[in-house]
Order: sequence, then structure tokens, then C-alpha cells
Amino acid sequence: MSKKTTDDAYEDQVQLERRARRQGRGRNAEWPSEIPSRGWKDVLWRVFAEVNEDRVMLIAAGAAFYLLLALFPALAAFVSIYGFVADPQTIAEHIAFLGGVLPSGGLDIIRSQLASLAAQKTGALSFGFMFGLAVALWSASNGIKTLFEAMNIAYEESEKRGFIHLNLLALGFTLGAILIGIGFIVSVGIVPAMLALLNLGGWTEALVRIFRWPMMLILVGLGITLIYRYGPSRERAKWQWATWGAFLAAGVWIAVSIGFSYYLENFADYNATYGALGAVIGLMMWTWISVIVLIVGAELNAEMEHQTAKDTTTGAQQPMGARGATVADTLGGSGRCCQPAVAFGRAQHLMRRSREISAQLRLAQITDIGIGDEVAKTLGNDKSDQRANEYLQAQSPSCSGSANGKRDIGRERRHIKFQPCRNSLAIPPFACRPRYPRR
Repeated sequence: MSKKTTDDAYEDQVQLERRARRQGRGRNAEWPSEIPSRGWKDVLWRVFAEVNEDRVMLIAAGAAFYLLLALFPALAAFVSIYGFVADPQTIAEHIAFLGGVLPSGGLDIIRSQLASLAAQKTGALSFGFMFGLAVALWSASNGIKTLFEAMNIAYEESEKRGFIHLNLLALGFTLGAILIGIGFIVSVGIVPAMLALLNLGGWTEALVRIFRWPMMLILVGLGITLIYRYGPSRERAKWQWATWGAFLAAGVWIAVSIGFSYYLENFADYNATYGALGAVIGLMMWTWISVIVLIVGAELNAEMEHQTAKDTTTGAQQPMGARGATVADTLGGSGRCCQPAVAFGRAQHLMRRSREISAQLRLAQITDIGIGDEVAKTLGNDKSDQRANEYLQAQSPSCSGSANGKRDIGRERRHIKFQPCRNSLAIPPFACRPRYPRR
């Protein structure tokens, strides 16, 4: 069988994409709500594949380790700031609302640590606010940076922010999380007192118990939304493409936390297995599960962006390939066989760039501006187009299946990452080998 030309291979991609759009898979969706059921099926298949390919369980385990290391510095910073707005001695009482969400053993560890920190003298707390607070915030921010790295993996990005930018962003997130937590804990103490003034009798406690869950869902959902939007090193996604997965992850996290706490209370006995470390192991397991939920929510958001050809990033509308975000610059696989991603606009962009470079080098060779003969010989000919042929041919969709139309979904590649060369003047971008995802 003769090799396909560039035009033939590209036409295959065009036809594949037209078929996906005719079948109503949400290629023109500007909101996640505009993705039809067929499109959601594609999204969920790719999320399932990405969870395996990105080693989410392993990444979550590493993130949980660093988050636990950051826990106690964060508690120290929390008490230092809380002492300026309320009595630190009341912290242990006000975090009782976390019962049922956190494992009881883990909650006891946090409560005892907070009580120990609050028992310090006021002068020590004031000094901690000047120096110790800065050290505690810096240490706690390492946990936030770990979450940022997990977001980069979920959104298929590499860290491109500078040292100062990244650390300032992590410090801002850490301080913001502490302030939100303080506000929530203070409100837990104020709201019951305000309801008591209304003489509602026994309804006061019932209302507090009922409305704590919606309030927790809203606060956690907003916090996760900010992590999804500002955590990955990419052009920011529009709010609608960050909130869906965030609030779904928040709801799942609350449900899973309640279920896991109930499991530890009634079935598992970590103290019998791990002895004195049972409470620590329970807290570690809870943190690991929480990070898994967080990363899977990010994978869902990423694949929702992957489903549409519309620009999902902020700012002026940009063509695919120039949006500054991998999942916005490519399209996810569609159909029962989940073909490789059609890097539609990205292919056009890279092909155009390759030809521009070749034309510039040919012009430089003609005008004799000092470019070496070997470079001109290698780059000033048609080899870039030939390699582009091979590149596009490697992406041409192929689905293996039996006569009855069944497809082998698990063995098909679901997306292809483009790996442009670092030095575009040394090798045309299209000449680089595509970097396929791990199986």
C-alpha cells in the first residue's frame, strides 16, 4: 500500500472531525452544558484512560506526603493569625464541625496540636506573627506547590513559571486558605449566637447542622476552582471550564470523607494494626483519597476542554495551536474507537511555521547572509515537508475491530502530545517526533 501524502492524511483528519461534529459531540461547545451525551461519553472514556496513564494513585500518594509535612506549619500559622481576631483557646471547640468529615483520630491530632499552640503566651504568638509566621507559611506553601504540580500533570503541562512567581502564588494560596478557614470557624461560633436571638428553640442546632454542608460545599468548591484555574502552568481557563469539575470534586470529596470516616469508626481498626500510629495512618489515608478526588476532578475539567474546538482560555479568541494550553490546543478522541486526538488547528499552525522557516532559510541561502552550507543543506530543502508527511501519516486514525463493528478501545491512543523543538531554527517543528503518552 502506498504511503499517504500530506494532503490525503490531513483530509482524513478533516473528515474525521467533520463526522464528529455531525454526530453532535460538542465540538462547538462554549459551555460544558452544551456538550451532548455522546460527547460526555468521549470525555469519560478519556478521563478513565488518563487516570491510568498519569498514574494518579502514585501522584496522589506523593502529594499526600508533602501535604502532611505542611500540615503542622500551616496549623502554627493558623493559630498565629487566629489570635488576632479571636481567642485562640476557642479553636479546639470551633473545629468540632469537622467531625464526620475528618477521621476522628486525625481530628484529635489536629485538635491537640491547636490546643498546644494556643496555650502559648500572647507574646510568643506576636513574635510568631513577625518571624515564625513567615517560616510557617513558607513551609506550608510546599504542600500547595505539590498540588500545582499535580494540576500540571492533569492538564498535561510542564512548569513554566519562574521561581519567584511560583512561590508567591503558592504563598498567596496558603495565606488565602488560612484566612478562609479562620472566617469559617469564626462564623461557626457567631451563627449559633445570632440564631439564638431569634428564639427558635431546638431549631437552632438543627439549622446549624443542616446548613453546614451547603456552606462547606460552596467554600470547598470555590477553593478547588481557584486551584484548577491558577494551579496549572498554562493560559488560564475561563471560569465555566473550571467550576464544573471543581464543584463535582467538592461534592464527591464531602461524600467520600463522610463514608471513609464512617468506615474507620465502625469497621476498620487501624490501632490494632498500627498501634499508636493508627490515627496518623487514618489521617494519611484520608489525605490520599482527598488528593485523588482533586486530581480526577482536574482530569475531568481537562477532558471537557479537550472536547471542544472553541477557545476555552481567557483573553482574545485564538486559533488552536496558539492558545497556550495543551488541552485547548488539541481535540480529544471521539467515536467508539477513541481515535487519536485531532490536533486540528495545531497541525495547521505547525505546518505553516515549518514552511515559513524553510522559506526564510532558502532566502538566507540565496542572499548569502552567512548561514552555514550544512544548515542550509539540511533545512533549506523539502525534507521538512517530507517529515511533515510522515508525522501526519503517523496520526491518521486507524481502528481495529471485527466485522460486527466492535472496537478495541483500550489499545487505541486517545491523544497525541505535540513536542515542538526547543530551537525552531535548528529543526523545523514538524520534524520533531511526537511524544506519545505512556501506556
